[in-house]
Amino acid sequence: MSTIGTADALRVQVDGDGPDLVMIHGWTFHGGAFDELAAALGRHFRTWRVDLPGHGSSPMPPGGFDLDQAATMVAAVVPRRALWLGWSIGGMVALRAALADPGNVRALILVASSPCFVRTDGWNGAMRREVLADYGARLHRDYPSTLREFLAMQATGDEAGRTRVTGLAPRLLASPPHPDAVLAGLAILEQTDLRAASATLACPTLLVNGDRDSLAPASLGADWRRHCPRLETVTVAGAAHVPFASHPRPFIDAVLPFLRRHAAATGRSATAPARTTTRREEMAVDATAATNLTLPTEELERLYRTMVRIRRFDELVTELFNAGEVKGTAHSYVGEEAIAAAVGANLGERDYMASNHRGHGHCIAKGADPKRMMAELMGRESGYCGGLGGSMHIADLDLSILGANGIVGAAMPLSCGAALAEKLKGTGNVVVAFFGDGANNQGIFHESMNLASVWKLPMIFVCENNQYALTTSYRQTTAIDEVWKRAAAYSMPGIRVDGNDVAEVYHVAADAIARARAGEGPTLIEALTYRWGQHSMRANLRDPRPDEEFQAWMARDPVVRVVDRLHATGEVDEARTSAIAEEVERELQAAITFARGGTDPKVEQMMQAVYAPHVTPEPAPPPGDREIEFTTALNEALHQEMARDERVILMGEDVAETGGIFKVSAGLVGKFGPERVRDTPISEATFVGCGVGAAIAGLRPVVEIQIFDFITLTMDMLVNQAAKFRFMLGGKNTVPLVVRGPQGGGVRLAAQHSQSLEAWFTHVPGLVVVAPSTPYDAKGLLVSAIRDDNPVIFLETKLSYMTSRGPVPEALYALPIGKADIKRAGTDVTVIATLAMVPRALAAAEQLEREGLSVEVVDPRTLRPLDEETILASVRKTGRVLICHEAWTTGGFGAEVAAIISDKAFMDLDAPIRRVCGLDVPMPFHENLERAVIPSQERIVAAIRELAEF
Repeated sequence: MSTIGTADALRVQVDGDGPDLVMIHGWTFHGGAFDELAAALGRHFRTWRVDLPGHGSSPMPPGGFDLDQAATMVAAVVPRRALWLGWSIGGMVALRAALADPGNVRALILVASSPCFVRTDGWNGAMRREVLADYGARLHRDYPSTLREFLAMQATGDEAGRTRVTGLAPRLLASPPHPDAVLAGLAILEQTDLRAASATLACPTLLVNGDRDSLAPASLGADWRRHCPRLETVTVAGAAHVPFASHPRPFIDAVLPFLRRHAAATGRSATAPARTTTRREEMAVDATAATNLTLPTEELERLYRTMVRIRRFDELVTELFNAGEVKGTAHSYVGEEAIAAAVGANLGERDYMASNHRGHGHCIAKGADPKRMMAELMGRESGYCGGLGGSMHIADLDLSILGANGIVGAAMPLSCGAALAEKLKGTGNVVVAFFGDGANNQGIFHESMNLASVWKLPMIFVCENNQYALTTSYRQTTAIDEVWKRAAAYSMPGIRVDGNDVAEVYHVAADAIARARAGEGPTLIEALTYRWGQHSMRANLRDPRPDEEFQAWMARDPVVRVVDRLHATGEVDEARTSAIAEEVERELQAAITFARGGTDPKVEQMMQAVYAPHVTPEPAPPPGDREIEFTTALNEALHQEMARDERVILMGEDVAETGGIFKVSAGLVGKFGPERVRDTPISEATFVGCGVGAAIAGLRPVVEIQIFDFITLTMDMLVNQAAKFRFMLGGKNTVPLVVRGPQGGGVRLAAQHSQSLEAWFTHVPGLVVVAPSTPYDAKGLLVSAIRDDNPVIFLETKLSYMTSRGPVPEALYALPIGKADIKRAGTDVTVIATLAMVPRALAAAEQLEREGLSVEVVDPRTLRPLDEETILASVRKTGRVLICHEAWTTGGFGAEVAAIISDKAFMDLDAPIRRVCGLDVPMPFHENLERAVIPSQERIVAAIRELAEF
């Protein structure tokens, strides 16, 4: 044995005889095991065992560790045209050497080498990125105990494996690391990304991983094989990050055949390999494929058919759009077909898929009928949505297609809801959410990733990174260079795949879907691809994509690649692929004929599509004598309806153990458990969107907004999703969702916690707006809201929470939606009051009765639909009207009521319509000013007197 030193920073030990094998060491505490490996291989090779700077017995050089510098140093002292084997960081150095001087490295073995791939959960999360960093820090303080912990992580799970690993400890503990070694290694793992460079790797390469390794998991093979067409892989069953230490014999059996084969290619021979006992995953590479990931020919043919169907559908849509037969716009999926086809092929009939505005390919891959799709694009009644949705909103819940969506990123929170529904129902179904690269900068992307991870939802996030959002490159708008890396922040696996390689997408999607089905939570897949057309068919904007880039992607046509693969199998010839294309063409031409022959939708159909019918409940019992508070009435409704219907769930901030900050949900989690009563992150847009998706998927969610001012954060999910979903699907589906919480002032919470925003929601077709004023109404209307098949905005007020108490039956009952209540009969003046203003109007009426004025108080109870009949009948009786609500006067709900009365009962009026509403200012903090803003009994009395005297 001889030792070579270089500037006291690199030590090389040479031993044995035979072909030259350079062995580069990783971490120091496996030095003994690495010595044993060198000795074992030294029986067949002349081994050059290298201790890197700061590793093994070599000191850390000033300024830290540098991969390229280390590769240069090693190459300077070892033979040229040698075989190289590197473990962990040693493998990264070996890879750098192979890239820098291709002739210097004849063949390369990378053992658990994972540049920038620290991303998977592995060992049930024991070695996630943040845990690894913590481990490295503690390694400096208490090396022996931390090492034992690390060795325990490497255990195979069986007693024999634990004994083998633990037995190494005495030898490994004898040589503690240099103080900077661990932190230097962590820095390299964080900062090094060799994937792009590895595309030029010329030498034969073998990647050896343990199937329990979270730093370099077996799933890395997909990434490496994409960049290294000649790559072979071996997985050592039961091993973790140091397979040669825990499983020395299987490891040597795995690497010797590769070493022998490539040593022989140098003209020097090596001893014949021992019997191979490891599980192998070596795949042949044909000349036409860019990867050695393969699929059975039958599956490839099925994928090809789907991809051709997707491509020709959108090519024909483009032609029809240019001819004026497809109106509005459409977004072509041409160029991205491999992603939808591969993901869709892994989904079952009841698995959900949610899409985006570029959704034709997704729908086709899930099994949608091209005839009904084409009819929808032409606006026909026979289309999927009856001509009401168009290109961006095609959906079919019979196929578990949640729908294409015109709002960027909206598929993600909706998918969270569908995934929650499937998890609670125990179906084993999964949900795939497709989104573009632009959506990864949306807040709901991050909120949805977090929610899915926290709740371990069976979801797969698929980012179709076609690299341009409208006309701007994602590189100009995204702070991180690769979207998949964002998975690490949410403790889920993330991976980038070649989105134009259908086999690679298929295998990675299959793994992620299997993981989700097994209850292991979500995965983020970034599929790198390229759209061939502009953002939309009517964009008519500049195309920012450089011609050289465009042509390079055209050369990677996913359809051509799968055709080449099929032909390379020898089982499918050109005649067969042409026949498939011709069959698809006939099918799509028939779809065009079907669409052209359809009829246009009628106005009556459109009007009926907005709302699902409201159920008429059984007559409610009288209020009785039992008196309870407003919040208690709401709590009782939730208890009783959740007990009656297991589909009812409650979610919101602090609604479980805390019972809500106003105690509306007190006791529910104890009775129904944390699965049905769920505390959410503070991410209103996403947990409301989750409620929408869960409602679409068959639950009846009640979502609490802690303070109703925060509803402003949810407007897309309520206005663009919940309110429009039934309509966009042609009136076939329902969204049984309740969004409830306290609004208004009176408790000194100032401008951002005291608004009354009901007018926003009464303006939106598709939403039901309920506004109870008494405990009796609150209980009965909340029950009806939960049972209703429409999205309901259920308004409560803080003043009612604080002051309202009244008679409520203990029995379960429901009150009709859309039916006003005359709280007090009268003949002289009608007061139409809502929410907390109803008790004040009643007090004013009682005061004025002593003056000889008879005041009728009408409580609409439901603001949309509004009981116009009851309101107009009262107006016609009294001839004088006062409208009273807490919200701002200008643009308030009262203006709409005044317009209705003016349109339909103007000739019955004896005086102008008056309003007493909130002052047009944000809610102040000071109590006297707050009282001045909110309508008081005194202001109501004064207005009634003026009307009576007119």
